[in-house]
Amino acid sequence: MTSRKHQIGRGAGYGIALLAGVIVFANGTATSFDTLSRYAGEHQWLWGPSLPLGLDVAIFALLLLDWLRPNIWLRGSAWILTGITVVANGAITDGSWLDRGLHGLMPALAVIIVEAARRWARKDSAPAMDKIRASRWVLSPIRTAMLKRRMVLWEVTSYAEALTRESAILHARTLLVAHYGKDRWRQVRKLVPLTLRHQLATGQLPSTVLHSLDLQAAVGDWVSTALAELTAKASSDLVEARRSEVPESEDSEDLSRAQWDLIWDLRDRLRPDGESPEVFAQAIALAREQFEQAETLIRNDDLAAKLKIGKSRANAIGQKLRTSFTAGPDLQVRIQDSAPPSKDARFEGFSPGFAPTGLSGLNGQRVSPIGAGLGGSPEWGES
Repeated sequence: MTSRKHQIGRGAGYGIALLAGVIVFANGTATSFDTLSRYAGEHQWLWGPSLPLGLDVAIFALLLLDWLRPNIWLRGSAWILTGITVVANGAITDGSWLDRGLHGLMPALAVIIVEAARRWARKDSAPAMDKIRASRWVLSPIRTAMLKRRMVLWEVTSYAEALTRESAILHARTLLVAHYGKDRWRQVRKLVPLTLRHQLATGQLPSTVLHSLDLQAAVGDWVSTALAELTAKASSDLVEARRSEVPESEDSEDLSRAQWDLIWDLRDRLRPDGESPEVFAQAIALAREQFEQAETLIRNDDLAAKLKIGKSRANAIGQKLRTSFTAGPDLQVRIQDSAPPSKDARFEGFSPGFAPTGLSGLNGQRVSPIGAGLGGSPEWGES
């Protein structure tokens, strides 16, 4: 009932405002028309009313075109012509400055009414933008101003959606700062992939993040995917650059075989903290077996399924294998200060005679130990 009364009152208010606007517009137009017509007749114009008609019709046409297709030049031209009309009405009127000001005020009121009607019509036709609480402006003025800026620039009318985007951006920045081992976002901003940096700056996040029921998990997957793509590209560029220096005729098979044997011999030193020696030994054997069949390194998900371990353990093992293989001969140097590995965890099913020609990483990008020593190896991508 209250809503119905509110709608009736709102409609009545609009009707009264429209009627008053029409009266003011008609009065202002008529006053300006009469003043300018007399001036044109006294100064030998061919037809006196042609002066006010030309100005009024031009102003009306420009405002109408701007309403149909908004353009600052159309609206600016209408305002300039209105100013000329106001000045002309005041200048050609006899009497005191008060009389001249009142004569100039009439056409100005007419154009003000038209401008108000234009803004009202456009506001009702466009979706309303939610307001931001005043308390947020007080508690965090700078970040709230950035939030409001993104809402206006990208037409985000929902305040709840804007908050979701803001929360996702802050969480992604936190993950990136931790990933690069820095203290502040400013220190890692230039290290972030360009696409991810653009999305964080504009708030144009993927739909998988915006519509996810678990926002933090979705943001983690989004950031991990972007970093994995960057790592894969860097790995591919590294290997291609190394291949251009080392001929294919070199004994890459011997290098790969030697590297796998080195990983096996040093498996106790390479094993992730807290991981079972038997499980890590099986992981090495599975990786070689997978490569023998498909020339690709076993994926983390397959590793977790075959070893019956959790995804986090599989990721840790996979990263260690990838890092160890791409380290090349430097692997021995990196752990030379460690105690020699024990022999109590040898996996009986391992076949040391396997001789791969190279290792294919995530997304089919080939990696070989001959690429070691060119700035470090990328981490094994998440599956």
